[in-house]
Amino acid sequence: MVPGDLHGGGFHFLMVIFQLFYGGFLQVIQVALGWKKIRGTDVTKTYEQSAQLAIIVLTEVERQLYATFITNLDETSEFDEDKNSPASLADYFATRFPLFLHTKLDTSTDDVFRMMFQFVILTRRYRRFRDSFRHGDIISIESFDHCFMPICLAPVKHYYF
Repeated sequence: MVPGDLHGGGFHFLMVIFQLFYGGFLQVIQVALGWKKIRGTDVTKTYEQSAQLAIIVLTEVERQLYATFITNLDETSEFDEDKNSPASLADYFATRFPLFLHTKLDTSTDDVFRMMFQFVILTRRYRRFRDSFRHGDIISIESFDHCFMPICLAPVKHYYF
């Protein structure tokens, strides 16, 4: 097996994210950062820079959504911060935050927020795939292949010559 994200399908997954979110979202942030080498139409030419942009934007959007998630916790939540350890708090956030994202995606009527939630969900999957590939976790890689393949086939070109 040849090492690297490019040989594991990472650029295919990133291409999907850029085809869906580059024109109206990522390109604006790229211009604001002053990064000129990223080509949103062909991620394979500038893979590392494109991946870095997507991960930076994901981190900031996630940070804002985590803040929203935490402020929306109320007394009806199952977590009791006085009785539980920091590890259980981390477990609570790790399991409840994805549910929060999917719930907000399903219930929101604001198209901009829905786009943000979709960007976060897809880019988190890409980041987990990339980390799994770099660490050799073949079960996760197979899982992400099955998850991303229908999405990948829709907007990506079907010829490679």
